[in-house]
Amino acid sequence: AVVQFDSWAVFHENASGAYYNTLKLNDLNNINELLVDAGISSEAELSKFSLNYEYASDTTKELVFKALRQSVISRGAHKVLVDIQKSMIDDSDVLTELIEQADLLLEQQIDDINTLSPYFSGLIDDISVDLSDEIYSVLLEDLRNDGANQLGLYADTSGYTPTTSIYDPISSSPTLDSEWQPLPGQTALTPYWGDVKTFATDVDQLLPESVVGPYLESGLLNNEYIDEINEVLDFSLSLSPHQRAIAEHWEGGENTFTPPGIWLQDLDSLITGNNLGLDETIELNFRTTQAMYDSSIAVWNTKYHFNSVRPGTSIRQFYADEQLLGGLVGSDFESYLPVPPFPDIASGHSGFSASFNSVLVDYFGSNTYGGSVVLADDSSLYSENGFDGLKNVGDDVTLTWDTFSQAAEQAGLSRLYGGIH
Repeated sequence: AVVQFDSWAVFHENASGAYYNTLKLNDLNNINELLVDAGISSEAELSKFSLNYEYASDTTKELVFKALRQSVISRGAHKVLVDIQKSMIDDSDVLTELIEQADLLLEQQIDDINTLSPYFSGLIDDISVDLSDEIYSVLLEDLRNDGANQLGLYADTSGYTPTTSIYDPISSSPTLDSEWQPLPGQTALTPYWGDVKTFATDVDQLLPESVVGPYLESGLLNNEYIDEINEVLDFSLSLSPHQRAIAEHWEGGENTFTPPGIWLQDLDSLITGNNLGLDETIELNFRTTQAMYDSSIAVWNTKYHFNSVRPGTSIRQFYADEQLLGGLVGSDFESYLPVPPFPDIASGHSGFSASFNSVLVDYFGSNTYGGSVVLADDSSLYSENGFDGLKNVGDDVTLTWDTFSQAAEQAGLSRLYGGIH
């Protein structure tokens, strides 16, 4: 989104790029001069471009301008995907498929440009390659040093180590863990992410003074916290088919980076449904992705600052030997959804969704959404016989959201249903 936005901003009169602001090509009459001044492309290429452009009609100039803009934006996006494949993800079928689709789109665009004019088609392609390289190199210089450790495949750089459990199940009055305890086989996911450079947010200003934990400062058991884990337990032991569907929809499943991946899929539908043009699409995509990006850093900063224990851990310790609903012993409690490998508070789903929701309401000037999704009963990944638990029967589940806020709130609530928060 960033490289697309900065590429688009080059051709927009009033927009400023997030990183690249060296060149402005917003005047149909001085494109060639600006390209020369910026040192973009070879002298021979620009000389030929300038000669043909000077004697072109206004209509042709406008077509050339739009074709050059589109080519620069597309090539920039393509460079990002290729860079991700090389340095971030190994053997990703999803990414490989995405790059193949991008290759096809880029080839189609080149074919479209070739129909413009034999004088301009090759030059537009050559110039767009040089200009997109220029823009992307500026972005990389900053992004390679933002602390995200992309080149290190996101390996931890913080030195974080989970605290040793203080819970003793043999004790007559065991002390509950207040800090996150990884499940067997888990390794803390990107503990350093809260220190990554944000786009526009001071995440330390967003840190709460405290979070609710098992004990008060006096050392006494915190009844408010016990009420919260009881709420998680009550939901987990009596989930309705609709609640299971909500939990699974927003959890997303394999190969889904959730909830941002789900939200961005919904964004595609919103862009198409509202007939947004290139300018509007680039702006909205940039705003939503950057909001969720900063939200991820703020959430992770909070998670590892407080290092708070997961409710499932507390339920297994607090109700260790007690028999729960259905004959389940407390120490055997398991959340409905797989528990992610990082501390509890704050909820990533809530943070991502709230930031995305805020951008949409601001951009459209309305909270009206009208979104929906139908989940087949037998599509459940975690309930053996469908969302209703009954083999070969059961209705599909439809989730609907009248407003963006309802969808965002449901995304957060889904983690309570899933036993995650």
